[in-house]
Amino acid sequence: MSEPLLAVSGLTKTFRNGGRHVLAVDDIGFELPAGQTLGIVGASGSGKSTLARLLMRLIPADSGSIRFHGQDWLALSGARLRRARADIQMVFQDPLSAFNPRATVESVLNDPLRIHEIVGKAERPARIGELLDKVGLAMSLRGRSVLALSGGQRQRLALARALATRPKLLILDEAVSALDLSIRRQILELLVALQREDGVSYLFIGHDLAVVRAIAHRVTVMEAGRIVESGETEGIIARPQTSVTKALIAAVPQLITGTESRPG
Repeated sequence: MSEPLLAVSGLTKTFRNGGRHVLAVDDIGFELPAGQTLGIVGASGSGKSTLARLLMRLIPADSGSIRFHGQDWLALSGARLRRARADIQMVFQDPLSAFNPRATVESVLNDPLRIHEIVGKAERPARIGELLDKVGLAMSLRGRSVLALSGGQRQRLALARALATRPKLLILDEAVSALDLSIRRQILELLVALQREDGVSYLFIGHDLAVVRAIAHRVTVMEAGRIVESGETEGIIARPQTSVTKALIAAVPQLITGTESRPG
């Protein structure tokens, strides 16, 4: 049996809040095979975003292990970590806050190509064009300011930037929750298509089980920093075992029933 792309074990993080300690992530463990999507769901404050920040090495873990693509992810530092970061990218809920407000579409995509030395300077314009085409953005947008883009266009641009380094894993933290329903569905269908084409794995973090059902092969439910339920997506939705999962299902008036954007 092949090693999973991502294997997390015993991951723990405590924050100090005034005079008390808050256990934000408590002994978390899961695996993600290459080419698949794991949905991480839970209510606000359940620890989902803290988990994402730990996986991205934006904050240090108190304890536990993360193995990514056969490496001890927490042991990497310096130049080795900078090189390895190309393989894990993240897309946030509000891409505008992650962009330089003075940046253009072209400069947003040029930066990761330059920083990670993906292609030479002469090849970058062609690669930028390929990335725009991959996420369904018009070439005419190259010189446009990110401030002039619509919300859906900005999220597509954020996805293109994440894909620029040819990552093995994308962490999507509430990446479609701020979009209207029609744009949300387009982005989900795009994510599923990209996974089929390129074999990229997703860790899809959200609170809406209808959205997660459209993209995730498996689902892990979190509450108060802990995993309370985990399994294949359809099984979790059809036969929830915990009150947390039942409440998340009850919060969705009607789960997605179409198959257009379902993962393969």
